Amino acid sequence: RGARGRGVGRAAANAAQPQHLPGRGRARGRGRGRGRGRGAAYDSLRGIDDPDGGGPANFPAFQPASEPGLKLPADFVLGSEVDLFKLYFSEEVVGKIVDYTNAYGRANIDRKKSYKNIHGGWTETNADEMYRFIGLLLHMAWHPLPQLSDFWNTSSLYNGNYARLMIGSYKRFQALLCFLKVVDHTAEQPGDRLRKVRYLYDTFRVKTRSLFKPGQHIAIDERMIRCKGHSVMRQYMPAKPTKWGFKAFAVCDSASAILWDFELYTGQANTEGGLAHDVVMRLANGLENQQHVIFTDNFYTSAKLATSLQSKNIHLVGTVRTNRQGFPNVMKNDTKQFERQAERGTIRYVRDNTILYEQWRDKRVVSMLSTAHRGNEYVLVNRHGKDAEGQHVQLELTQPKVVSDYNKAMGGVDSFDQMAETYRTLRRTRKTWKSMFYDMIDIAAVNCYRMFNIWMAAHPGAITRSTRNPHNSFQEHLIRQLTGIAINEPPPKRLFSGAPGQPPANQPAAALMHTPKYDVQKKRCVLCVQEGKVRQVVTYCKICMVFLHVGPRDCFDRYHVQNFP
Repeated sequence: RGARGRGVGRAAANAAQPQHLPGRGRARGRGRGRGRGRGAAYDSLRGIDDPDGGGPANFPAFQPASEPGLKLPADFVLGSEVDLFKLYFSEEVVGKIVDYTNAYGRANIDRKKSYKNIHGGWTETNADEMYRFIGLLLHMAWHPLPQLSDFWNTSSLYNGNYARLMIGSYKRFQALLCFLKVVDHTAEQPGDRLRKVRYLYDTFRVKTRSLFKPGQHIAIDERMIRCKGHSVMRQYMPAKPTKWGFKAFAVCDSASAILWDFELYTGQANTEGGLAHDVVMRLANGLENQQHVIFTDNFYTSAKLATSLQSKNIHLVGTVRTNRQGFPNVMKNDTKQFERQAERGTIRYVRDNTILYEQWRDKRVVSMLSTAHRGNEYVLVNRHGKDAEGQHVQLELTQPKVVSDYNKAMGGVDSFDQMAETYRTLRRTRKTWKSMFYDMIDIAAVNCYRMFNIWMAAHPGAITRSTRNPHNSFQEHLIRQLTGIAINEPPPKRLFSGAPGQPPANQPAAALMHTPKYDVQKKRCVLCVQEGKVRQVVTYCKICMVFLHVGPRDCFDRYHVQNFP
């Protein structure tokens, strides 16, 4: 097989392909759902030198209802990374999560007695603590450690005091993780498989759609949310990097790889046009009459879907399976022969009214469907191969333009997943719905990073950041802003030690008073330890950050008299 140039490819396409083949008849084999029935009129098989009279004159011109790009609120002022993040997890949303968590904690604290406070009840959380809780989850993904408790480890190779500054004790973090709720637990609908995340799921999807307007090219593909817990929704997809978990159908802008919408798969349900058809039609709501082009893989692509989308002035481009209903018999019946006999770079196509079916012989046959391309459009590509003498050479082949455009636009969801996997918030949990909650945090973080870079490009110099602004730098700034840890703050000393602490700078006089506070976890009284006795206590000084007895033993007053005469 010699190197194939431009002219050779066209000539081979015409010579190798039969012309004026009969129209499509009834499909062989099990006829139900196969083929298009008797009398289906297809054009004859063509090569790239043949005109495509039924195709569009040009690629569809984009007619957006509004300018694509960021759709930030009118009164929004971007001052830092956390401002974008709070558009997804707004104060209203986090306030609801706080209310649901507190209500669930109050109702079920007796089931987890180790998380009770000094008064025997649930310690109420608030919006500030919940934001710091989310920030700590992001920190755990950004700076992973072997096990969860290591984030509170204060030995020489760790610095667990940062986790204490973010959220407090390890037991407090466990309590929030245990009683976390994103829905009203008293109003869950028994038949709803997403009842554990329904409020946040519906609200979050509205946020993703409203904050960004995609461009003309849109990719729809599956993505997996890793989970090995017991759930009827769990799927096994061996071809995906994440093989076990929840399946989500995602819509991404091809140019920016920003996730615009997604739908969790809850299990097989009654569908009118098939699962793949109905999912794409639901996700395409809001894209009508703007000449969008949706790119899909062969799980979704079909003639029925292409026709349904065309009724809404939306175009479809994707790889297609040869056993799909509507695929031309003239191609399907000799695909294997075409793969064996045709040389690399050979192109053939069939026009069925507004739908183009095209096959390209690369190392294997690639079958495509498009409502936005012409069959005789092609580009030149380079491939590695061997010449007639078996030497490695670089080949110049003809490639259908539909394949070239597909390769450029289809990677939106994969690009998004690749970035989300870099700092995956997901942690092992028995409550499978929490995997979905963690995934929404990742979606917000990745979308915010993409949106922040778009905003910075439109407003150079507005915020001081490095020109490249890598993902890890963005993640670091976001974590600091959520948890309240300054970028130049020195490593904290070991908390709750016997040494007196230093009062924080720039604090009001009332805040500088040495007053006792309660903690959910008992610690040793430092004064009793100095006196050779081991007694545990739940009270500590909020300035010195040491545990001391308050009351009859009067360790609190004696300690401060000794250290602050």
